[in-house]
Amino acid sequence: MPIRSLSRFLLSGAVLIPVTAWCQIRWSPDGSQLVFSKKGHDRTQICAINKDGSQFTRLTSDDTDNFEPSFSPNGQKIIFISQATGNAPRQVYTMNKDGSNPINLTKSLVNEFDPRWSPKGDKIAIHSDRDGTAQIYLMDTDGTNPMRMTDLAFNNSFPMWSPDGSQIICKTVRVPNFVLTLIDLKTKALQPLDLQPGFACTVDGFSSGGDHFLYHCFDARDAYTVENTTSIYLYDLHKNESTIIKTRIERCRDVRLANDSTVIYISDYNLYSLNMATGKVKKIHKDVMSAEVSPDKQSIAVFNVEESDVGRFRMNVEGYKFGIMRLDGSDYHQYDLSIIKNK
Repeated sequence: MPIRSLSRFLLSGAVLIPVTAWCQIRWSPDGSQLVFSKKGHDRTQICAINKDGSQFTRLTSDDTDNFEPSFSPNGQKIIFISQATGNAPRQVYTMNKDGSNPINLTKSLVNEFDPRWSPKGDKIAIHSDRDGTAQIYLMDTDGTNPMRMTDLAFNNSFPMWSPDGSQIICKTVRVPNFVLTLIDLKTKALQPLDLQPGFACTVDGFSSGGDHFLYHCFDARDAYTVENTTSIYLYDLHKNESTIIKTRIERCRDVRLANDSTVIYISDYNLYSLNMATGKVKKIHKDVMSAEVSPDKQSIAVFNVEESDVGRFRMNVEGYKFGIMRLDGSDYHQYDLSIIKNK
């Protein structure tokens, strides 16, 4: 693997883990708060901040790395990944939204990744190495009754729920191809979707009605480098066909379906919006490491990198600027992350 590829991915087994997991932003369901991981000089910790920039609070403060936080659908819990020192396995935890009562849900000796609440908040999907290869599991919200949903013959990762909770779509490695698999949770049927043969595809979000999903892909031969170009597609689940939204995007990440007509994405540290009906692209912010759309589809939260750091990834998020703006890039407000309150 070229060393420069570490600016975009970390490698775990046969699964690529985006480095931006360490500065991932997630909104609370009511849009009043955000949680994210903040790496200082020692450990990565989970922090929360109100939408108006107040009450910047560290929620975890122990001797482990904690990252990939997200709120439960009712906003009362936060799920996250925790890892002790060295090569200790990553485990799935929940805690109350104020950081109290952390609970290890997985308690295993292998890596557990990508926890995702079901839309109703009654199940959690993860990908786990517990059977020797990366597989998608469902479990109850207390970690009990885990059930494998995917085929042991292939590596499966990055589960995403449909809006009604009836399906999960995940990324599947079927060497030499990187495909998608649609899981029907009622019948447990698996439907491989090799939508762009020879290309590695990742699902970015469902439409509000659940009848379309957005995905992006790049040449699978370039999966371990940053020197690739990305194309974005919209897939119609009724017609079983893809529509090209945008091609040849350089160094693309954080593709998001902002609403049913607008896509946002980061390319070369610039944040763009794309109108799917007209094809019009607009640059709405620069020097962006990570971006996330609010639940009401009206705002975007971003981590900005300093201009001097563009072109290289700096793991210390203390140097980043955090801000919120309107969906069109207007009304940008930047908040100070240097003053932190412990829980």
